[in-house]
Amino acid sequence: QKFPMGLAAISRKVHDAGMKFGLWVGPNIVDSRLVGASIPRRWTAQIDGKDLTLHPDGWENECTQVCLGCREYLDFLKDNLTNIVREFDLNWLKWDNSGIPKLPADCRRADHGHQTGDGSYAALVGQYEIFDHLHRTFPDLVLEQCGYGSRLDYGLARTIRSNWLSDSSYPSEHVRQNATIASYLYPSADNGAWIVVADKALLESGNDPALLDTVFRSRMLSLFGFGTILGLLKERISLLPEPVLAAARRNLDVYKRYRHLLQNDCYHLLPTGSSADQYQAVQFVGQSGE
Repeated sequence: QKFPMGLAAISRKVHDAGMKFGLWVGPNIVDSRLVGASIPRRWTAQIDGKDLTLHPDGWENECTQVCLGCREYLDFLKDNLTNIVREFDLNWLKWDNSGIPKLPADCRRADHGHQTGDGSYAALVGQYEIFDHLHRTFPDLVLEQCGYGSRLDYGLARTIRSNWLSDSSYPSEHVRQNATIASYLYPSADNGAWIVVADKALLESGNDPALLDTVFRSRMLSLFGFGTILGLLKERISLLPEPVLAAARRNLDVYKRYRHLLQNDCYHLLPTGSSADQYQAVQFVGQSGE
């Protein structure tokens, strides 16, 4: 009902507009109503014979965890992700483990091929396998990892091009702290940070262009973007006041002039601290010395 022409038609419209198209997927959980139907119960993650379920606030239905250490589910997922990349002509695929308490799919079943207590490790190895497969099959596809169990994981560095740091996308000093620490692990160009309308500083700084510049540039130490946390229409960026949108435009022009350096060496010129009156400084240096 929402997409009567299908997602492939949406993808074509996006590409015709000169943009790229991606999907956000959460392969470690399924709608609990599907278990026993399109999702066999033998794929679910269990402890003491009971399915692992969760129902986060604001979610429509209860979800059931599935086990990426289960070879049958792993092959099913690999085939289906390959199919949607082709069918919808995806440029970007975001893999999200969020919403899962503790480690993903801490499964202790004896019929999945992993040992008791090794379910989370088996799930992460399964994630490696799928990322390797997608990267080999679609070399130009941007793979983004998000969520615990794999956040800032070195094993995924071979295949991912985007690493989501935190849903806590404000305040600015918190975002800068994440960006500077993560730059020790991954190139800053791969570490995602968003502007979201929930950041009160956007409105509180509306009459001060310098403060607005600080809010935006705090996200521009890494892979910059605009986004929503819950995917609601009331979170869309176009609802922000014109002074905020003007700050976005002028800072994007600056960002585009130096963002190529974020893939290169990052030097931390001052200690990273949390004090509100402490200066922070990083320097990015290109291979040509730029």
